[in-house]
Amino acid sequence: MGEEAVRIERAAVAGENTDSCILYFDANGLKGVNDGEGGHAAGDDYLQRIALAISQVARPTDVVARIGGDEFALLLQKADFAAVRELWEKRLLPELLRRKVSVSTGVARFNRKNIDGSKKQADKAMYQAKKTSRVYGTNELVVFGERKV
Repeated sequence: MGEEAVRIERAAVAGENTDSCILYFDANGLKGVNDGEGGHAAGDDYLQRIALAISQVARPTDVVARIGGDEFALLLQKADFAAVRELWEKRLLPELLRRKVSVSTGVARFNRKNIDGSKKQADKAMYQAKKTSRVYGTNELVVFGERKV
C-alpha cells in the first residue's frame, strides 16, 4: 500500500463516526497530453493542475492523496452525497474548468469498518464515470449505486 493510501486510512480511523465520502479521480486525456507537443513534462503539469484543483476545494479536515499514476483520492470528512454534489457543482467543477483539466470521478460512502470495500466502490464508480466521459469528453461524477449525477 502506498504512503498516500496509508494517510487516507489513518485519517479515516482517527475521524469521528459521522457520514464521510471518498472520491476517486482519474485524469481524462493524459495519454494525449503526454503524446503531444509538450511530452511528459506537459503531462506532469496536467497532473499538477488536477492536484491543485482538488487541493483548492479540500477543507482542512479532508485528506487529498495521489493513489496512482493518474489517480487521486479525496476523503471528505463529515460529508454526505448532497454535500459532495454541492462541492462538485459549485467549487470543484469550476476549478477544473479554470485549470483546463478533466477528470472522471467516483464517489462512495466511506465506511470506517470496511475501508477496502469503500475504496472499491469509489473505484467502480470512477470507472463508470470514465466510460461516460469517453462518450462526452467531459468531467463526470458518478455516485456508487446511483445513476450519473
